[in-house]
Amino acid sequence: QTLSLMRFFFLYFGNCIVNLQYYQLFKVRKKTEFVFNFDFFCSLFREKSVYISMKTIIIFLFCASLLACTLAPEDSSGDTWNIHFLDVGQGLSVLFESNGKFALYDTGPDSIHFERILKSFNVDTLEWIVLSHLHRDHAGGFLEITQDSADFFIKHVFWNKDSSQYWLLDSIQKLLSIKEIPNSSLYKGEKIQFEGNSLNTLWPVPEKQLTENASSIVLHLKSGNESLLLTGDIEKEEEKNLLEFYPTLNASLFQVPHHGAETSSSLKFLETLQIQFAVVSNAKKNPYGHPAKETLKKLEAAIGQAENIFRTDTLGSICFTWEFNVGIWRCQ
Repeated sequence: QTLSLMRFFFLYFGNCIVNLQYYQLFKVRKKTEFVFNFDFFCSLFREKSVYISMKTIIIFLFCASLLACTLAPEDSSGDTWNIHFLDVGQGLSVLFESNGKFALYDTGPDSIHFERILKSFNVDTLEWIVLSHLHRDHAGGFLEITQDSADFFIKHVFWNKDSSQYWLLDSIQKLLSIKEIPNSSLYKGEKIQFEGNSLNTLWPVPEKQLTENASSIVLHLKSGNESLLLTGDIEKEEEKNLLEFYPTLNASLFQVPHHGAETSSSLKFLETLQIQFAVVSNAKKNPYGHPAKETLKKLEAAIGQAENIFRTDTLGSICFTWEFNVGIWRCQ
C-alpha cells in the first residue's frame, strides 16, 4: 500500500507540473482535437529562464518514473500456481501445478484408480510427493501410481515412518526400494521447494514419538498477504501445539483437518488463522459423518461466509489459482 501511494504521488505531481504548460504545449485544431505544439516545445530550450525550469521538470519526471519502476515488487519465480483439491472420495490429495510441473500432498485411498485422476491432468512426472501420514485414505493411492502400468516418474517422496501402520509401512518401503525412489523424512523447521517457493514444515516435531493422525505432516506457504495451510488429519491437541509454536499462524487457503471431523477444528484455531477459503475433502454419505455439523458451524463463524467453505463431496475436485503478489481465487 505504501509503495502504491508513493507511485501515485509521483505520477499525480508530475502530471500537475506538465499541465502548467499544457495550454502552450498544445493548440486546439478542433473543439475535441489537440495537436502537439513542437515550435513552442523547442523554444523552451532556447530561453534560459524557461530552460532551467523545464530541465528541472524533466529531471524530476525521469527520477520519479525510475523510482516508481524500482519500487515495484518483483514477481516470485513460479508466480502462478494452480492448487487442485482432488476428488478422491473419502480421503485427501492435493495436486500442485505450475509451469507444467506437478507435486502432490497425499495420494488419496487405494482402489480408486488414482493414476487415472493424475493422467487426466497430463501428469507424468512428480517433483515430489508428501505422504502426510500412513493411513490408507491419505497414502493408499501411492500403491497405485508406483505400479508398473502407471508409468509415473517420481523424483522424491517425503514421509515419516509410523510403525503402528505396519502393512502400509511395509508396502511403501518395498515399493520405494524396488523403484529406487529417493525418500526422506520431514519434520518441523524443514522446507521443501516447488517452482522457486518454499513450503515450511510446521509439524510433527522429531522429539515426539507420534503415530496415526497426530503424526500428520503440516505444510505452510506464505507469500505477501496470502498463505496456504495443509493439515492432514491433525486433531485438536496438535492444533493447540501449532498455536503455541506459531501464535500468528494464518491461512488464506485452508485444508480442513481430518475431513471436518469433530475431533479437529477447534474454534480458537480457526479464528486465529483468518481463513478466506476452506476446503473439506470427503466422500458423499461416508460412514463417519464427515464433515461434522458442528465443524461446519465453527468454520462459518470463523470465516463469516458459508459460500467460502468448499466440499469435494458436493463439488468434486476443487481448484484455486494463486498468483503471487496478487491473490488467491477459485479457478475459472
